[in-house]
Amino acid sequence: MLINKKLLALALLPLFAACVVDDGDDDDTLATVTDPTATGTDPTATATGTDPTATGTDPTATSTDPTADTTAGETETGGDAGFCAPGCAEAIDCCSPQDPNCEAGLGTFPYAWTCEAGACVNPGCSADSECEAQLPGQVCADFGGFGLCLPGCAEDVDCQTPGLETWVCTGGGGTYCEAPDCTADADCFAPATCNTDTGVCESPPCEADADCFAGVCDAATGFCGCAEAADCGEGLTCVL
Repeated sequence: MLINKKLLALALLPLFAACVVDDGDDDDTLATVTDPTATGTDPTATATGTDPTATGTDPTATSTDPTADTTAGETETGGDAGFCAPGCAEAIDCCSPQDPNCEAGLGTFPYAWTCEAGACVNPGCSADSECEAQLPGQVCADFGGFGLCLPGCAEDVDCQTPGLETWVCTGGGGTYCEAPDCTADADCFAPATCNTDTGVCESPPCEADADCFAGVCDAATGFCGCAEAADCGEGLTCVL
């Protein structure tokens, strides 16, 4: 599935806050994204999924698959074309105060942070060994240049672990687990609903700024975005 970097960024903010586990395109739920490359918990974009980082069965994407249609880069955002991301003056500013290992490991996975144009950027994993070191059985899946750690597999049964009971071994041509397409609203995280024609969980368009995790709502398009840093919350900046 396609990955929207902006949305993934927003979807992985919890990682920025405390380097947690998550995954991306074609999956995104209980996978180990030991890579804190994100800027949001789940904006009101088109994502919801088995993983609370997207807009599909995985909150990091626009599909029942957590790594679908979203990443940290480009998301459709009506008039305000920017997206909110952690702000910084230097790479160390991207380290979470709650993670004492970040400063010492800065520059290496999962702390490969760089500060670009005042915003934190993290490319994620680059090799299976990096994911394996964080959690055995994980592999590094590339989503448009963003590496996400996901459960590796050879067949569907390898994916059926607690929290991933419905996942299948279809990612990367059968190398990593991902959530199957949704077939009903119950397969999506509320308030997202299932588009049965595409098998993708879709969040309703925003109607007010309160509907946005970060940024402001463009009621004309139903997308959350930003035009300047003031549109984002504390500690965040607007990336145009």
